[in-house]
Parts: sequence; C-alpha cells; structure tokens
Amino acid sequence: MAFIPPLVMVLLMEKPETKEAAAQVLWFTFCWGIGYAGMWFLKWVISFCILHENIFAEVYGRLVFHMGNQSRTGKDGVTVIEALQKNISVFVRSPYLVLGIGTVLWMAPGVRRIKNRKSIYGLLPFLMAAVIPVVWLAVTKGHAEGVYWYASRGLGASVFAGLCGLAYVFCEEKNRKE
Repeated sequence: MAFIPPLVMVLLMEKPETKEAAAQVLWFTFCWGIGYAGMWFLKWVISFCILHENIFAEVYGRLVFHMGNQSRTGKDGVTVIEALQKNISVFVRSPYLVLGIGTVLWMAPGVRRIKNRKSIYGLLPFLMAAVIPVVWLAVTKGHAEGVYWYASRGLGASVFAGLCGLAYVFCEEKNRKE
C-alpha cells in the first residue's frame, strides 16, 4: 500500500508523543481513505459522463464481489485466514526467508535490551500503520485470495512499518541511556 511509507516517514520525522502519534495515524488514515474513495468515485462519474451508460450497477457488483467470500478463481467461502495464508505464501521462498531470519537474528539482541516501557509504547503508532494492509486484506479477502501475487505487496508495507518502529524504539532507548 502506497500510503504506509509516507505515514511512517511522518512518524519518524515528527517524533510525536505516543498518544499524539496514534491520533495522527488515525487522522491521516481517515483523510487518505476519503481521498482514495473520492478518486474512485470521480473515476466512475467521469466514465458515466463520457460513456452515457449507467456504470454504477457494474461498480456495485464489483464492490460486492471484491468484498465478498468468492475469489477470482471461483473458490467460494474464502476466509480471512485463507487469504492471509495465500498472501504470505508469496514470501515463503529462500531469498525472503534468509532475509527474514537474518533480520530477526540481527534485531533480537536489541529487542531484549529494551527496558523502558515508554520506549515500547512508542512502537504503537508504527504497529497501527502495520495493521492497515492486513485490515485491507481482510476486507477484500476474496479479491486478495484471487490475486495473491499482487495483493501480497501490502504485507511488505506492514513489515516496513514494523521494522521502522523497532528502529525508532532502539534509537529512543539509546538516547535515553545517553
């Protein structure tokens, strides 16, 4: 999701207090959602004006389909867990596994050294940002399961937000010690 990296950068650059940062994540997400919905709505209005056809019935059908339980492959009754598993399966390949295991091993000592709760609370806004693609995947589970090779890219944004949050916490913890 293209929204997550700029959101994380704002959190890193402004370094707001946890409550303020959490409120910023919610506000920016709301504003982005309004803009995203507005962009799609205007696209449909322009199509209607140019084609002089009632495309809104097609739009409604597509929205129901993408937010429903049926995937593009025809599988009926797709669950959120199935959609998540299918999207995560894209990353179960040796380059991703080696990178993931290496990152965990590299960051584990830093996580164990965090003693201050205030530092850990600083991770909350980043975790909120990391959850957004997972929530989107859950809302569009049928679509996400059907085009998992494409939809899985949002999980990369979740990993990015989580790792940036950990890096932020490490820096905060280091600055507190100095």
